[in-house]
Amino acid sequence: ADWIAVEVEPIVTVELFELTQHRLEANSKKRPRPLQYQYLLRGHIRCARCGASMSGQTSRRVRSDGSIYQYQYYRCHKNWPDYGSNRCHAPNANGKVIDQAVWTWVKDQLLDDDTFLKSLTADRAEARRAHQIITDTLATLGAQDQKAQAKLGRFLDLYGSGDMDKPTFLAKRGEIDRELAVRQQERIELTAQLDTYRTITEDQEAQLREYRKDIGRGAASASFDEKVEILRLLRIECIFNDRTKELAITGLLGEGQMICEPPPESG
Repeated sequence: ADWIAVEVEPIVTVELFELTQHRLEANSKKRPRPLQYQYLLRGHIRCARCGASMSGQTSRRVRSDGSIYQYQYYRCHKNWPDYGSNRCHAPNANGKVIDQAVWTWVKDQLLDDDTFLKSLTADRAEARRAHQIITDTLATLGAQDQKAQAKLGRFLDLYGSGDMDKPTFLAKRGEIDRELAVRQQERIELTAQLDTYRTITEDQEAQLREYRKDIGRGAASASFDEKVEILRLLRIECIFNDRTKELAITGLLGEGQMICEPPPESG
């Protein structure tokens, strides 16, 4: 008699295992490292030319009078010779100018009561809508998997009773396995999207409200670490166009555009 392989339900699903590995890898990339210099937009700014992220760097420069100063800038990750023909030639962007412009915009938006309240309401509504769509889709995929497993069970019974030959059984099983694999991949992608459609928690909202009070008493009251946390909570993302010096900002509080001058090469 031929041996028939029967799958046993794993303790941890393949989807959960793969999603966990994906999150561990993502978290390792996001894990903060000690920095000698402060860059407000670290992890929040991209290059308009190629779409790559930009990293903060600092160099020493000499003024016309011979004095030395530190020039902080953002450099496109693909602006290196190692990229060869795919290298991005976008020049460095003045970090001090860009950081100040972004913080000024964020502060103004954050202190605007109408913008703040409407943004929180819209964010929660969108998150609920997206979560519901994804949850419903995951439920549908689960129901389809159950039907497929039931069908496979019937094929197995037919094969075991001799009413289905082996080639036919293997072909049927192959079709079902392929269907399950497609839905499995879709489930992994949808589950990962749940993190994308996150909303501000009550604790985070209270934290933002406290920041608003502090900032309202003066911009200097917000420390660098507090500014970084505010940008994280507000999901600020920026794109810098070196040709037009235009900086585009998106996040929980809406969208904004501004010209960042002086040019990157000035000190």
